Amino acid sequence: MCLVVFLLLPIAFVGAQDELIDKSRPDIETFLSAEDFDHAKLIRHKGNEGIDDSAMYNDNLYEGDIVDADILPLSGRKRRSIIKNAIRHEALKWPNGHVPYTISDRYGKRARAEIAAAIEDIERLTCIRIKPRTDADTDYVHIAPLDGCYSSLGRTGKWRAEIAAAIEDIERLTCIRIKPRTDADTDYVHIAPLDGCYSSLGRTGGAQNVSIDRGCVYKGTIVHELMHTIGFYHEQARADRDDYVTILWDNVMPGDEDQFDSYPLTEIDHLGTEYDYESVMHYSPKAFSKNGQPTILPKRAEVAIGHKEGLSATDAYKINRLYNCTTARADRDDYVTILWDNVMPGDEDQFDSYPLTEIDHLGTEYDYESVMHYSPKAFSKNGQPTILPKRAEVAIGHKEGLSATDAYKINRLYNCTTGEVTTPQPTTTTEAGPAKCEDLINDCDKILSSGLCDSQLLSEFVKKNCARTCKKCCIDKLSWCARAAEMQLCTKLPQEIPTYCPKSCRQC
Repeated sequence: MCLVVFLLLPIAFVGAQDELIDKSRPDIETFLSAEDFDHAKLIRHKGNEGIDDSAMYNDNLYEGDIVDADILPLSGRKRRSIIKNAIRHEALKWPNGHVPYTISDRYGKRARAEIAAAIEDIERLTCIRIKPRTDADTDYVHIAPLDGCYSSLGRTGKWRAEIAAAIEDIERLTCIRIKPRTDADTDYVHIAPLDGCYSSLGRTGGAQNVSIDRGCVYKGTIVHELMHTIGFYHEQARADRDDYVTILWDNVMPGDEDQFDSYPLTEIDHLGTEYDYESVMHYSPKAFSKNGQPTILPKRAEVAIGHKEGLSATDAYKINRLYNCTTARADRDDYVTILWDNVMPGDEDQFDSYPLTEIDHLGTEYDYESVMHYSPKAFSKNGQPTILPKRAEVAIGHKEGLSATDAYKINRLYNCTTGEVTTPQPTTTTEAGPAKCEDLINDCDKILSSGLCDSQLLSEFVKKNCARTCKKCCIDKLSWCARAAEMQLCTKLPQEIPTYCPKSCRQC
């Protein structure tokens, strides 16, 4: 079954309109190229200003940009219950977080770059993988400029660049991977410029369309539609919505009142998170307005809602939570304390840890800096911490990207080295400094104050006897530094790895 996703995204390429969409071309299923993902890195947006996301608010579609709601296996109000915020129905989830896709040939370079960036963002931060469809994929997403911005919810050129940007955003922050469909993918997403912006909710089976039409080709809009496809509903549909926003019903277009429905916890899963004004899934202030006046206002005056450039920290967390993108180390309790009294009832299993027979530490130490670590208040029932580090000086929780250990573990797990190390490694005859960073004599302070630490004449003496005081130590701080050097991570992560591995990275 093919799911069509329509996305419109703005990028800073200079060129003709045909770099966005050319509907005179046939809607041929293609894939994003390496060039599209390269273009995604060149996208420059000026924040959230000037973005018109009105194409997402189609009053003929469920909540403005969700199609195929009629295929869900429940009826009436209950039918909607499995597509709120994050779907509960397993059949709508993409198996193993693998979302096969195709993209319409109607998109130009600019659009393809935005779509590539969106996919990368999802894959960067979640376990979802949006990959090219193969002949075996009966369910997939087709991204195309059909008619507006829309997508199914879950599985069921500017265009191409923006779609690429959206995919990159998802992949960067989650374990979701959005990859070209292969022959083995029976369920996949087809992204095409069909008729506005819309998507199905979750995995619906076969080829499902994600429509990214004119007005939808913005990275944030594409990420929004792909989150529907992954299985998430709008943020303001939460059970606690009225505690955070006010709906101005007098300004809502007649007949569109149901676009502002909210749902009880029996029908929607908040995944242990607080209401997120920053969510890419939140309506804009004038959504479905009949008179140009606001229809939804935050109860906190200082926050801004509406179009965002990509996933918020909470969006990324919820995707990773829904697709079980994390597990806990066996030695967890040696490094953090779980405050069970503060944990939300029913969420205790979210803090499970596993023996070494079930989880591989890949030879690494516990990593407080990991992008995979819970935040202090994860799954809290009262806003108090649920997990605290046993070292007071460290901070855990949301990070901007992979830590050095994260990168090492991924490369180690997938054997990302040929094992052919052409550069000779340091030997014991060329190593600088003692095995431990220490002084061997009592006069090192005098040598330092006399300015002799950097003396060429005394260099070997200083390295051997005053390594600590004169800062001549050459030792690795992590047990896996030698392996990291073999993987060429010293050059791939020059700001992180050499700091921890000066010896293996030949910095001294």
